[in-house]
Amino acid sequence: MADDPSARDFLQEPVPLAARRVALRLLDRVDAERKRLKDPKDTEALHDFRVAVRRLRSWLRTYKMPLQGSVSGKNRDALRAVAHATNAPRDVQAHLEWLQARKELFAQDRRKGAEWLIKQLRARDETATRTLGEQVNAGFLALRRKLAERLQVYTRRLDDRAPEASFAVATARLVHDQAESLRERIACVRGRGDGDASHQARIAAKHLRYLLEPVAPDVTEAPPLLSRLEELQDILGELHDAHVFAGEVSTAIATSAQDPDEDSLLLLDRLPPLRRLWRRKHDPRRTGLEAILDELRRSMDESFGRFAGKWRGGAAREFWTGVEDVAATLRAGRPEEAAPRRRFLLSGLPNRLRGVRAVSIEQGYLPGDRLKERLVRVTNDGTTTFYRRMRVELGAKRTEVEERIAPSTFDRMWPLTKGRRLGLNRRHVPAGEVTWVVDELAGRRMVLAEVTVPAKGGAVEPPEWLRPFVVREVTDEEPYQGPKLAR
Repeated sequence: MADDPSARDFLQEPVPLAARRVALRLLDRVDAERKRLKDPKDTEALHDFRVAVRRLRSWLRTYKMPLQGSVSGKNRDALRAVAHATNAPRDVQAHLEWLQARKELFAQDRRKGAEWLIKQLRARDETATRTLGEQVNAGFLALRRKLAERLQVYTRRLDDRAPEASFAVATARLVHDQAESLRERIACVRGRGDGDASHQARIAAKHLRYLLEPVAPDVTEAPPLLSRLEELQDILGELHDAHVFAGEVSTAIATSAQDPDEDSLLLLDRLPPLRRLWRRKHDPRRTGLEAILDELRRSMDESFGRFAGKWRGGAAREFWTGVEDVAATLRAGRPEEAAPRRRFLLSGLPNRLRGVRAVSIEQGYLPGDRLKERLVRVTNDGTTTFYRRMRVELGAKRTEVEERIAPSTFDRMWPLTKGRRLGLNRRHVPAGEVTWVVDELAGRRMVLAEVTVPAKGGAVEPPEWLRPFVVREVTDEEPYQGPKLAR
């Protein structure tokens, strides 16, 4: 494997090399999330670990042949065992969150059923969490060491003169095939009761999403597809979770009441209404459980309605066209270059911007060498959102993935960024075909302006309102890049 990752363009590298680069990054991510599982107060740790494992499994599955010699069947089995161990605690957490978000299910006549069900779920959670910890300790740590070592190397026969396919061309074919699989899976989801079909469609959406993520920074058509796939995953996930939980609640209802004696049973069987009354009288949990089941069915109807409105018929035509555009760009071997940016140091905030509302941004950089990560808190017009952004050097390109995170995850990880933080007030100013971004750095007298150079627009110079405030251009000066400005 080449020592210098910037020697060749990532997308034009041979498939075995590029596939290993991404696999190593994903393996690092799994290990980083594993460490968070040790903190019982980190409520998002399980979810993030589970997603990281899924990404890695999907990648190893998709590039099984190019990764031969580095990843064995036993390695995949071990990783699958870790992934399966996350299913039970994840399902319990999802069910508990769903219940606790619906106060109407805790009304006086329903409380006993809801509280009983929560108690059962928490008991399952303790067992499932313990099993997960044992599986991770027994299976993943040894697996990580093996994969980290083996993925660093691949071999090729010296007498093999056949040209190696580029990663871009191979990925184009896989994108097309995975999109067709997703289309077929979506067609199988015809109603709220298609729990298995919706689950398979969601898995297909994940495979396509994880396939596109590493190439998204270099293919302009890809990022919108990732947003649509994430939305599809959420909708189908809600549908599947409600379907699974409804099955569990139905079983609880069927087994909740004590059985009547034989004489009473003969009478009650002849009079179904009396049988229902008997069950309610003898098991006060039943009313609450039935209310929960009704609400789950409503939730399934709502999720399926959203799915059908966005993905059935011609609703997703633009998405499928976008997938083919991505595949065509990759096959052409000429992926879009990331648009260059120019950055300028200013003497102060331009007068024109003093009345423009600013977006408040706080970002903190996490420690790490191979994986560059930062947390971002954005406050705009009273609304605050939280993000986690990851960047890795892949060949001559920088791959960056952004995901929205829960406030609790941000709060849990923010202390790790101490000494590496940057606050700024950002204003966006349209100017012709481009938009200037002007940042006031919090706590210091520094203002920076940045603009993205359009692909077909040639050079971009500061507009008239900005020109008097420009001290000099600092595009290539490292002290004016984000990580160096953080403190």
